[in-house]
Amino acid sequence: DDMFTPYVMPQDCANREVVVKADDAVVILDGDCGLVRATGRNSVVEVGTAEKIVLVGVDNQVSFATGDPEVINHGRNTTVSEGGTATPEAE
Repeated sequence: DDMFTPYVMPQDCANREVVVKADDAVVILDGDCGLVRATGRNSVVEVGTAEKIVLVGVDNQVSFATGDPEVINHGRNTTVSEGGTATPEAE
């Protein structure tokens, strides 16, 4: 089976609340996010910084470049870690 992962161009988070509902996606959110919620399946979400990260999906990986976000993980087989390619400052 060929794995295809759609790529989403980096977006400026601009202190917004962002909900990632996509399945099998790569989402890059540069800058400072208020709340990031991942509800999809098998996605990678990279965040510059966030006040809060909430996971409720399945098989998602969320990373943040810097900061100390509050993490609420209700997901199944989901991880949150420091790192990724998002930048803390939006371009």
